[in-house]
Amino acid sequence: MAGTEPSVVLSLLGISSNDSGATFVNAGITSFAINSAPGLSGGDASGGDASTALDSVLEEQFTIAFSSDIEITAVDFGDFGPGERFQVGDTIFEESDLSGVDVADLSLAPIFVAADTPILFTPLNTLSGANSSIQLQDVTINVLPTSTAIPEPSSMLGLMGLAGLLAVKRRR
Repeated sequence: MAGTEPSVVLSLLGISSNDSGATFVNAGITSFAINSAPGLSGGDASGGDASTALDSVLEEQFTIAFSSDIEITAVDFGDFGPGERFQVGDTIFEESDLSGVDVADLSLAPIFVAADTPILFTPLNTLSGANSSIQLQDVTINVLPTSTAIPEPSSMLGLMGLAGLLAVKRRR
């Protein structure tokens, strides 16, 4: 159908943390995080990790997949500090990679992700081993069109020959 936008389904394949508390998603208006449930063991002194960021020392990470081929053209972080690092798939971002305010502009070299391919989002410890506590605020994607198979010329000639034979047979 001409003029329709390609559709895509985002699947959350998994979330994890090394915290002994129950792990759950903390999605707010401006950021996405993974936390341990307050009141359970682990986390901070208040009974759980309730931050609005992904923490590398807690190995907080999530894996998603898209139902169509996509390319990631921007990743918008929050509170990305000096020395901190964040990994999206095989790409590692450092503060020097960000343009503007905590934004990784990938429009000139987007990250390609094939349909149904798991892609990991995780903060990494700083090079000195300290915690990276980074908010993930926005991921901009382009859904790539699905390829339409184009028949080879020999296939077309074969079909035309078959049609010709049927026409000749029909005349008899």
